[in-house]
Amino acid sequence: MEKLIKDIWYDFDCSFPEYKDYPRSVWAFGELPDELVKLVVEGKKWATSSYHPAYLYENDKLPTNKDVNLITDGAGKPIVIAINTDVIIQPYKEVDEKIAHAEGEGDLSLNYWRSVHQAFFENIAREMETKFSEEDLVVTEYFKVLKVL
Repeated sequence: MEKLIKDIWYDFDCSFPEYKDYPRSVWAFGELPDELVKLVVEGKKWATSSYHPAYLYENDKLPTNKDVNLITDGAGKPIVIAINTDVIIQPYKEVDEKIAHAEGEGDLSLNYWRSVHQAFFENIAREMETKFSEEDLVVTEYFKVLKVL
């Protein structure tokens, strides 16, 4: 798999040399990775939100504008390459309909977004031995698909 990913990045650099020096990452969506990456490929999903305290807990780098992401399915198979166009960090309680719609999930409503994400964030908080709060920060990445693999 490592060689495959190296080959994908090499091919990407040949096709998109302007992004050669941009930060890169390889990841899958946390829950339902196959379903969510399919929404990306279909053009229905152009944002994703994650739980900010988890970055601190895991000592992970926060995403930035212009990160180039190789998004995989649940088995780790590369599916799409996308670039972050905007990153917003805000309290959970301030997430709005615009983000819910851009995430492309369920009925695209804020109520659906909150029901799914709050349960997900509560699980992560529990794993971190803390408690989720609506004051907790959420990291929303807006992205544009550059290449479907």
